[in-house]
Amino acid sequence: MISDDGTGTEFTVETAGAAFREACATAGLDPTGAELLRLGSNAVYSLSVVAGHRPCGPRL
Repeated sequence: MISDDGTGTEFTVETAGAAFREACATAGLDPTGAELLRLGSNAVYSLSVVAGHRPCGPRL
């Protein structure tokens, strides 16, 4: 897949992983143990829950 910004950068497992790790660093999250659930027009990851820490999002 070619990016919409015209750079020609392909959206791959590697490029998605690099963006994911950068996003985790920005958000102060640890990407260790994350699992790639889906890679298509976007990437969906599952983060591990660390004992003693609550998730940031709403409880469903």
